[in-house]
Amino acid sequence: MSDAVTGRTFPARATRVTLFEDRAEVVRAARVTLAAGSQWVALEGVSIVVDDRSVQARAAAPGVRVLAARVVRRVHHVAALGREAIEALEQEERAARERAETAWKAVERAELTEGRSAQMAQRWARAIAGVPRKAFEPAMLGSWRAAWETVENAGTDALAEAARARAEATRADDDRERAERRLAEGRVLQPRWEAVIEVQLAAQAAGEAEVEALYRVPCALWRPEHLARLAADGNDPKRGTVEVVTFATAWQRTGEVWENVEMRFSTARPARAATPPPIDDDVLHLRKKAEEEKREVVVEAHERTVQLAGIDRGERQVDEMPGVDDGGMPLEFAPRTGRVTLPSDGRPFRVEVARASAAATVERVLFPERAAVAHLR
Repeated sequence: MSDAVTGRTFPARATRVTLFEDRAEVVRAARVTLAAGSQWVALEGVSIVVDDRSVQARAAAPGVRVLAARVVRRVHHVAALGREAIEALEQEERAARERAETAWKAVERAELTEGRSAQMAQRWARAIAGVPRKAFEPAMLGSWRAAWETVENAGTDALAEAARARAEATRADDDRERAERRLAEGRVLQPRWEAVIEVQLAAQAAGEAEVEALYRVPCALWRPEHLARLAADGNDPKRGTVEVVTFATAWQRTGEVWENVEMRFSTARPARAATPPPIDDDVLHLRKKAEEEKREVVVEAHERTVQLAGIDRGERQVDEMPGVDDGGMPLEFAPRTGRVTLPSDGRPFRVEVARASAAATVERVLFPERAAVAHLR
């Protein structure tokens, strides 16, 4: 595995995807600019889990030959959040900090007001203590009482305002700390892996060329899904038509972008490697059969075991997962809707691949040992 790309990088688009029951085969194409001679070009958009052994490359241009192809993986350290998200958090953190500063300034003003109220109360107490008792008159006593009520109300208001200011400042500090933590978490650098397919090309002259890369990736599969509908005959209740619609239910979590691609669904099993039979000399001899041999017919039968796809490891919830193999020749289905966009979110995506109808005989049958109702057959 290399840690750097040695050639120029070009964006590549997935043009054809063939889904199997445990993987996918992708054809990705790019328009590249070449100089005369041998050079490396890199095709982007490839999944990090691409199977290195399955990579093949082709150049559709005269005078251009493919010399080699390989997968190069590289790592970048990027922030946990994107630029827009970090800018939003920075703005939120600045607003929270300014709000906390304003709140603590309000606390300082409230404490000053509280201190002035306490000083006024002390001055009132010293002033009234210096007045002789015999000098108090009813009118004078009422003015002193009114002055004390004013001082007391001002002190109560100052205490309440100071308490509200401190509570607001505490909340503002909490908001500021939370905003700072979110911003710090968003700025944390995380490793981000990328993969490209590097193709070595030999060009006789400078120009442009269409380069295709074929490879296989896991984390993508499909399963058939069938829907049967009965349309009864209005004239004859014992006759009808059965329509069977076959859907291909596909999933993919490869991380690749498959938009408006030519999709195929195959029952082949590329996971099982096949080996050619050994080649030996088969010598034929010509001889005349006896009369008993001519009257005797020899019939031979061969048994084959259908292998399961995938690698036999780990535990399964069931003995055998449902597959797409029918024991016969591999089949390939195409969507009836044309090109398909399959997002890389791991969610099931259904597309119709076949539709057939056949005449049916409709009967109502009873199985009293199983149920007390009639069944439609």
